[in-house]
Amino acid sequence: MTPHDSHKLLQLADGIDSLGDDLTTVSTIGKMDHQQLLDMAANQPEKMERLFQRFRKIETTISTLQELLQSWQGQLALAQREATDPGRLDS
Repeated sequence: MTPHDSHKLLQLADGIDSLGDDLTTVSTIGKMDHQQLLDMAANQPEKMERLFQRFRKIETTISTLQELLQSWQGQLALAQREATDPGRLDS
């Protein structure tokens, strides 16, 4: 594992640790009608900002997970190709 992957893994662990709470928090939006959202935007801008921060954290966690999975899948595919056809990469 590269140092970059190690850093990404630590970020991911932090994000996953709080993912349940983050999703629960942002899911409250689905229970609000448009007027309630307008009222929150007008009267509670700090609450709106916290919700947007939660969304960004969720997006970052998902993105980091996708990056790591793609990297690991690539490493696995390369190892599989090398194991099944060792001369293929030498040419």
